[in-house]
Amino acid sequence: MKIIKQLERLQKLDHLLKNECTGTPENFAKKLGISRSHVYRLIETLKDFGAEINYNRKQQSFYYKNPFNIKKLIPLNKLSVSNMEKINAGFSKNTVPSFFMRRNSFTFTPYFAQNRDISYGCL
Repeated sequence: MKIIKQLERLQKLDHLLKNECTGTPENFAKKLGISRSHVYRLIETLKDFGAEINYNRKQQSFYYKNPFNIKKLIPLNKLSVSNMEKINAGFSKNTVPSFFMRRNSFTFTPYFAQNRDISYGCL
């Protein structure tokens, strides 16, 4: 479940950056439920993948300088229920959301895929 929480945190971080409503580094950390130093580590990680992230002191918000698509870093594929049952030997009838790693991509069960378009607004 830890990986799902991390992916949801990255999704929220991406949304707040795109909408330029992160707030100060301290507020941004509170919105994500992490420490201020962890925020800077996540930003540095995204920068390592090519994201250009700046901070606007007037607006007090981080933002993407150029368009950046975080979904290219973590491609998600939706599994059909029949494929999921084959993988889980028939033991996956609406139980716990699970995931499977395949070379550089994660594949989530339909349960997680249904929640992929979560809107956070400017919290």
